[in-house]
Amino acid sequence: MKLILTTLLITLSFGIFSQHDYLDFWNTLTPYESNSTHPKLREFNNFHFVGCNNDGDQSPTKLQDSYGGYDAWIIKSNQIYNNITNITIGASEDEEFVDLIYSTNTNHVFVALNVKNTSIGGNLTSTRKGEWCGVLVKLDTNLNIIDQYVYGGSGVDKIHALKEFPNGDLLLVLISDSPANAQKSEDSEFSDIWALRVNYLGGIIWENTLKADQYESLAEAELVGESVYIISGTDSGVGFDKTEPSLGYRNAWVTKLDKDGNLLWDKNLGGSVLEDDFKILGFNNKIHVAMTTTSPSNALKSEDISGPNDMWYVQLDTNGNLLLENSIGSDGPDGLLNLEVIHNKVVLACHTNGPASGDRTIHTNYNNIWMAFLDTLGDLSYQSLCLINSVHSPPHLLVTGNNTYTYAYIVKNNPWYGYMRFNDYNNILSVQEQMSTSGIYIYPNPTENFVNISLENQEVIQDIQVMDIQGKEVLKTTQSTINMETLNQGIYLIKVSTKSGSTYTERIFKK
Repeated sequence: MKLILTTLLITLSFGIFSQHDYLDFWNTLTPYESNSTHPKLREFNNFHFVGCNNDGDQSPTKLQDSYGGYDAWIIKSNQIYNNITNITIGASEDEEFVDLIYSTNTNHVFVALNVKNTSIGGNLTSTRKGEWCGVLVKLDTNLNIIDQYVYGGSGVDKIHALKEFPNGDLLLVLISDSPANAQKSEDSEFSDIWALRVNYLGGIIWENTLKADQYESLAEAELVGESVYIISGTDSGVGFDKTEPSLGYRNAWVTKLDKDGNLLWDKNLGGSVLEDDFKILGFNNKIHVAMTTTSPSNALKSEDISGPNDMWYVQLDTNGNLLLENSIGSDGPDGLLNLEVIHNKVVLACHTNGPASGDRTIHTNYNNIWMAFLDTLGDLSYQSLCLINSVHSPPHLLVTGNNTYTYAYIVKNNPWYGYMRFNDYNNILSVQEQMSTSGIYIYPNPTENFVNISLENQEVIQDIQVMDIQGKEVLKTTQSTINMETLNQGIYLIKVSTKSGSTYTERIFKK
């Protein structure tokens, strides 16, 4: 059987945690009688920068009134969430806080938000046009406004992602339905992806509109060096920049741009119903994609959902080729929150509730965070649960750490702050995972060259086939030790036939 590291639960008055996970601290900074939503958390040295939407008035924890409805509220705190300073950024109507980053290149905090043209006053003084536009606000490290830059045309242009290039330039990804204008070189067909590279003074270096024949939505982005990877929701068929059709109401559309903004490839991922909550991450020279799915199995997706919705994890190489995929879920709803890396493990974090079922071995009565740690084959190897009863806007996680601990900082609406500590986590991840439920033993897995094979019931091996992920045979032998040194990196299937007529199949990862 595959060795699965699960959790021993400890119930406290404020949470449920495994024997390796602790909620070390929590605090709340919400002004009295106010609401905060859509939080984001970033770290620099010993400081945290927290951003969210907030509609509160001035209070002991909030230096300024909201200017009207929801504004962006940015907080600078230390690592135990003592509020050092904060600023409210907004105008007369509801603004939409998107994200913030701290730039080590320029020593500035950049805040992305979306603003209505009819929203006036406040401290958003830049000239705007169109129904909605994206605004990038530049702050110093004490959260004083230095400048602000507007991006958009005559329609609806909303920022969805903010990233920093290695040299300090910024990537903005918007969903836009505006025609061409002074900033935008192409018309949108419907709601399309508009990607921009801007310098720290807000000047546009390049921009590109990625179009399809229907609507795109919910964009996220990742930078791997100078390469840009964008994921968005789509219901489009083949046309314009999209080369593969959507299979359901909304799928994921993944695109790669080069350093100059040119489209290199695109890929459609999804099933016959609906995918949502898209996340994308570059790690170990691979592109990791995750989403919430309600779709049954299909040509790309090998498993049906366990409950109303599951998490679906997909791994691509940098050329867009599918390496592996896996559905992870329980009988309850499992809505993806974050895709992170902790100690070289890919981690999916989601909302979940209900009895232990499916892949989740932990019971919960509330809507809490389930963290699923994946091995190199995309299989679940460890899991933990943090009970925070977050039923409104999704929490945001920031993963950091040192040689002793890994901290998963959590910030949720209103805003509630806390962190889980993963104690001695390297020891957990050092356990060899070499057994599977198929009755075949393959080790080491992953491997760089030689791999050993034995069978649980001591049957006699007749022959062994090694196949790529498309099922094409690449090696065949009668020996129980295989030399895979000449094979390319990736996932392979090992099929063992015995003299008694039995067959066994297992996956292996070639490093």
